[in-house]
Amino acid sequence: MKTITPRNYAAKAANSLRAFVERHGAGNDLESDLPAIRSTIDMIEGATHFAVPDGGVTLENDLRGLEGHEARLPYPYITLEFRSQDYSAPEAKSRAVPSNLLLAYETTTDELAARYPYRTNPERFAKRPDGEAGIALLFLFGEDERMWMLNPYALFIPRTWESIAQRQQVGGWALKYLPFCVQPATVEYGLKDPSRGEPFFESLIEVLGPAGYALLTFCEALTCRNVSIGTLREAAPQQVNSRRERNGKLPLYEIKTLMIEVPTGEGIEVERKGTSGERSGPRAHLRRGHVRRLASGNIWINSMIVGAKNGGWIEKGYNVK
Repeated sequence: MKTITPRNYAAKAANSLRAFVERHGAGNDLESDLPAIRSTIDMIEGATHFAVPDGGVTLENDLRGLEGHEARLPYPYITLEFRSQDYSAPEAKSRAVPSNLLLAYETTTDELAARYPYRTNPERFAKRPDGEAGIALLFLFGEDERMWMLNPYALFIPRTWESIAQRQQVGGWALKYLPFCVQPATVEYGLKDPSRGEPFFESLIEVLGPAGYALLTFCEALTCRNVSIGTLREAAPQQVNSRRERNGKLPLYEIKTLMIEVPTGEGIEVERKGTSGERSGPRAHLRRGHVRRLASGNIWINSMIVGAKNGGWIEKGYNVK
């Protein structure tokens, strides 16, 4: 049974970026990227933090439930933390990093063009309607949990989700998107490095596809009226976090996750399993389901819920209540 474990990636990533800023001061080749990195640190520390299942995909529904809905966030700034799926497999290590943190916020193309005025960005944003609203997605990843990198490219996802047919292909995922550059000095410097060059940076754009898809499955889940937000781990009290920082430890942020309420009588099949004399069966867990589009709004339907519905955390990291 899969569970979601709070990993405190937001605090770890922010701390790693802060150390990077301290190492690369005035006169460094990457100096012009530091304001964007500082801004990213501020956004991470001011965000509401979520944990999602390993692999990052909240609902395995191919985004069908997002049709006819806008892609919106539950808070102005959010992070999604997750570990790459089956990273321990040898073949996975060549295509994924173990630790992932997505930072997302609602914005417009005009705001992004002003915030990230790299020479190629205005040209990219000019392809979209003026002032188009959507979500900016920044992707941070760590080879280990202490050393994090901010992808020099980010993703703009338009708020209006029109049809599956209009999504473009990026990184093997069907996704309507617009990549843009947030760290131009890093890109320019890296392109001069013969060990990296264009293929390396093209790969950084490709990984935005799965990251964008992960975010959109989270947005899709929020269109379901039986999905709500719950707390996976409370933040440590301020005095505890202050003491941790004095001792060289990172603060413990509040971590939220998504909860699913499973009503009966709406075509949901529920199976209880338990031995004779038990008050309840084993912990509930989710098998593959789908979004049902009803006149009253989307609802997540499980193909089967096994166990007592008050049994705690369930497969894919949802909580049944």
